[in-house]
Amino acid sequence: MKAFEHIRGCDEWLVFSWGERSLAAPNERGHLIELASALQPAKAAEPAAWHRKRERRWPVHCLDEELRPCAPAAARRALFVFFAGDPSPFGLLCDQADVLRLRERGWTLHPIPPALRRPGSPLLGIAVSGERPPILLTDVGALAAFLPRFEGL
Repeated sequence: MKAFEHIRGCDEWLVFSWGERSLAAPNERGHLIELASALQPAKAAEPAAWHRKRERRWPVHCLDEELRPCAPAAARRALFVFFAGDPSPFGLLCDQADVLRLRERGWTLHPIPPALRRPGSPLLGIAVSGERPPILLTDVGALAAFLPRFEGL
């Protein structure tokens, strides 16, 4: 619950979506939103792709709707969000990405009860608003801890 309390006060959220799934993280750390076509393909035992700038590269992951790693070719995602502020920068492939003020748009934020949280899950809460599909809430640190680690260059 402490982690949810940390994100509850957030005004702006980076909401990124793929398929029927939407995930939101507080918009408090540096991030980039770029076309997935700018990524360098990865080999089988690596992340979905690599984000390369100059002589450095960082992993970009692809998740299915159950938040499991999946092959980017099967997903055909158009964009990726790159979280540059984390100690180990990483990216996520998605179809859409927007910065939204959820409360101002009528969303209510709720924590996921401890009895329903899976160990190691990056999910901290859920945002609901009438008939719209729910948005799962996380933060960049929880998401980074959840994803497999790959060493960049």
